[in-house]
Amino acid sequence: MTHCGEHGRIIACVLGADLQNKYDEKTAELAAQLQVRERLHSAQLTQLSRQKSEAELRAEALERENAQLRAQLSQFCETTVLLKEEIAWLKAQFFGRSSEKSDAAELSPDQRMLFNEAEVLAAIAAADAAERAPIPIAGHERTKKSGSKVIPAQFPREIVPHDLAESQKVCPSRWHAP
Repeated sequence: MTHCGEHGRIIACVLGADLQNKYDEKTAELAAQLQVRERLHSAQLTQLSRQKSEAELRAEALERENAQLRAQLSQFCETTVLLKEEIAWLKAQFFGRSSEKSDAAELSPDQRMLFNEAEVLAAIAAADAAERAPIPIAGHERTKKSGSKVIPAQFPREIVPHDLAESQKVCPSRWHAP
């Protein structure tokens, strides 16, 4: 029986060594797979961080472009307002009353206010409010009317007749003989 016991130990040792070898092989295989996966994850992490930084750079560039476009839009809006004012003034000059029928004082306020952006809007609003302001009269209110002004009563009035001499009242032409 000693022979069997020794033989069993050898078999157990061989089987144990074989199991140990399989265990070591499996451990080495798993360690290799772990290293491969760690390298893949590291590469993916590097790629994701690079994509993140690129996305951040693109976002900053888009924000700068957005700010630039907003500034251009503001500038275009201001230019549009100025051009509309200039067109209105030119239309008033071309299609409005002729200079012989209007005072120079009526034309110059528009011309003075042509290129004053902020002051133009404030002056227009103030002028509109002043024109619409009611004028109180006993019993009711009357809105302001434009037109010719009446000469105040304090100025003296004098009637001066202008008459022609009888010789000048006759037409010297032969068709209108007396």
